[in-house]
Order: sequence, then structure tokens, then C-alpha cells
Amino acid sequence: MQNIIVFLLLILTSVFSFLLDDKDLYVLFGFQLAIIAVHLTYLRYIFFLFSPLMLLIFYINISLFVGGWAFNSGYILSSYFIERYSEWNNMNMATFFLLTSISIIYYVDSLYRSSNKGFILQKKTLNKIPALYAFIFFIIALIVYKMPLNLDAFGASGGFNQIFLLTGFFIVVSALVSNSGSIPITIRVLVYVLLFYILIGISINSKREAIFAIFPIIFLEFYIRNIKYNLSNIFLIVFIAIFIMVVIGYMSILRGYGSFELNGGLQDLVLLSNYFYSDTFVSSFMDNMEFSFFYFNTYNSIELILNNPDLMTWGSTLIKPLFILIPRDMVTFKPDSMINIYTNMANPYFASVGGSWPINIISEFFWNFHFLSFVFILIFSIIVIRVYYSYLTSLTNMKGGMIAFSLLVYMVFIMLIRGSGFDLFLIYIICSFILVITVNSVFKLLSVQK
Repeated sequence: MQNIIVFLLLILTSVFSFLLDDKDLYVLFGFQLAIIAVHLTYLRYIFFLFSPLMLLIFYINISLFVGGWAFNSGYILSSYFIERYSEWNNMNMATFFLLTSISIIYYVDSLYRSSNKGFILQKKTLNKIPALYAFIFFIIALIVYKMPLNLDAFGASGGFNQIFLLTGFFIVVSALVSNSGSIPITIRVLVYVLLFYILIGISINSKREAIFAIFPIIFLEFYIRNIKYNLSNIFLIVFIAIFIMVVIGYMSILRGYGSFELNGGLQDLVLLSNYFYSDTFVSSFMDNMEFSFFYFNTYNSIELILNNPDLMTWGSTLIKPLFILIPRDMVTFKPDSMINIYTNMANPYFASVGGSWPINIISEFFWNFHFLSFVFILIFSIIVIRVYYSYLTSLTNMKGGMIAFSLLVYMVFIMLIRGSGFDLFLIYIICSFILVITVNSVFKLLSVQK
């Protein structure tokens, strides 16, 4: 009954989309977050916050709430965004769609959460990963990371080597957590920080992967430890949030924000205070965190479809993974990716010079099915949450690289939420799985020889 009441309150929030001025609509995402936050406090355990559907809800709601505030307050760097923002005529309808979609997703999550609560609260342990296995895995991951990988023939452009590095990153994390009985949490945290510093140094121009990699670690730590809401754990969450902000600020400086003179290494950390207190910090932060970017492309993509329904793709971007291993020159009807379709329609010049604008997964559903998306979002949510709880029951039986692989899939799902597309989602999973199989074969061969 409680879940139904919360669902009705969330739906009521979406109805207010037609009662507020365009500039105030972003507040409704804050109201939804508040309703969800109050409901979640009754669950007592923090782990419930980390289901894939909850990540989707928090990612989209927070981004649209903060991004809407940034647009309303004038903290936008892109003049193009501001110009198009002033031309939108369907913000009320778009907001109604977004809020209703979130309501459906949260209701599905709450139903499965209630029926699986007993299992989640059980004490759980992971199969221990030997240090030698983790070391060999990490070395092979680094070697493969340095090897060129080109998938242009399959319609997948860009570098995919990062996925091997991240899988190697997660094998170290998995080994630490699986041996948590002998490795104190303080030591594990120090190793995590060191790993992040290495990852940041390698991924200066790809900050998203470094940030997204934080969440699988939190998920796995909370999986084996049933942590309740209390003052100390609230401080822990605040500390993690501050750490993420520091990571983003540091990577921003390395990428040239603030035009600081860099000395290299940890010395550049002292420049963070100058960056945080600069006149352009808020606008730069909105841009860096992609709040303004996320808000604009979410609404702009829905606006394009509402103005011209003929642009709808009727599921073609969702079935594109079925053609991912088939070269485009062999299949003339191979579907295009959502990123390419939207970018070419929203900003042809930007697309012509190699730029891309992803749209979040809810907007992609709308681009495919219009308001019929509610049905497909419901089906998608049920599939995701059923797979998730099946994964939780099997995680304690997983061995070695499969734990790291599962963390990689968890992280890539966050990228899917952002708008990477189902095709890239599948490519990342395939590449990581091949690495795990390769390492297991090598380790087995070495063990036999020994």
C-alpha cells in the first residue's frame, strides 16, 4: 500500500507540469527527489540506493533539477544552448513525460525491493580472489589496453581500450573486497584513492569513466556490509560527494579549465581553491558536471519529436545491438545509433566535424515510441530489476574475473543511462568478457605448468 501511495504522489507531481511556468518546471524534479528520499529513509539500509533503477532515477532527476536551475539562473556557457532554450514550446509536455517515466521506474524498483528485502539484509561474503590471479589479470589488462583496437568496420567509432583498463581496475577492487576480512577498510580506501589517481592521470580527457567507476566500488562494499542510515554514514556519503567534486575539479584543471599553469603531479591540487573561488566556477562546474549539457539535450530531443513526429525511429536504435558484429558494408539496412541520429538532427555542423551529443535513455525511448514509451519503459524497468536481483543472488558464487566483469557491467549501465546507446553497452560488455576469458585461460595454463 505504501508503494502505491508514493507512486500516486509522484504521478501528482507530474500533473503539476501543466500548472507551472516553463522557467519553474525544474523544481518538480526536486519535489520528486524529496518524495523518494523520504520514502527511502524508512528502508534504513543504504544499499537500497544502489540498484540500477535507483541510479537511473538519481542521475536523471538530479541532472534535470540542477541543470534547470542553471538555465533559469543564467549559469550557461554555451550561447547555442541559450538560443535554442528560448525557442522551446513544449516544456510542459516534456516535463510531464519525464516525471511520469521516473514515477513508473521508481514504482517497479519499490515493488521488487519489497519482495527481495529479506535476501538483501542477509550477511554475504565473496569468494576470495588470490593476489596472484589479480596481479596477472591487471598486467594482462594493461597490455591489452596499450594495444590498438579499431571497430570502425562494425560502425563503432572511438577508442575502446579504456574498457580493458577499467576491467583491470575492477579486478583489484574485487580482490580487496573479497579479502575484506584480512584487509581493513582504511587500507582499502587508501588503495582506492591511489587507483583513482592513476586512473585520473590516464583518463584526463575521459572524466566520466573515472567518476562512474566510483559507484561499483560503493556498491560492492555495501553489498557485503549492511550499512544503516546513521550520522556517521551520512558523513561518509557527504565525504564521497566531496571527493567526487574534488576529482572533477582536479580533472577540470588538468583539461585546461581556469587557464592555470600546471606543474604536474600532486602540486596541481593546490590550484583547486583558486578554481573553486573563480568568477566562472559555477558556470564551468555546470558544464563540467554536464548538468547544462544533460538538461539541454534531454529537453531538446523531446522537443524535436513533439514538433516533428516523423523523426521517430520506432525501435531501430534499440535493436541496433543485434547488428553490432555485422560490418555496415555487408548490411545496408543496419540501424544508426541514437547519438548519430540526434546529433545530425540537432546540430548538423557539430556532427560533421565529429562531435556527438548523447541523450539519456528515457529520451531515447521517447524518440523511438513517443508517449507509447511508457509501456516500453515499464518493460525495460522490469527486465533490468529482475536481472539485477538474479545477479545479487549469484554474486556470492562468482569467482575471480567474473566479479570484476559484473562491476564493469554495473558501471557501463550508468553510461547507458547517460546516453551511450545500447550498441556501445553491448560492445563494452563483449570486450570485457573476452578479457576475462583470456585471463582465466592464461591463469589456468600457468597453474597446470606449475
